[in-house]
Amino acid sequence: MATAIALDVNGRSVTVTVDDPQMPLLYALRNVLAAIRAGS
Repeated sequence: MATAIALDVNGRSVTVTVDDPQMPLLYALRNVLAAIRAGS
């Protein structure tokens, strides 16, 4: 079951969706923030 967490990162709204409930939050944030950085 996927879990979505809404966050505010440096003034930008970000939604982190994690499919693996065992994934540490730090790993999920790293993946999402890397994707945002690549898209900038």
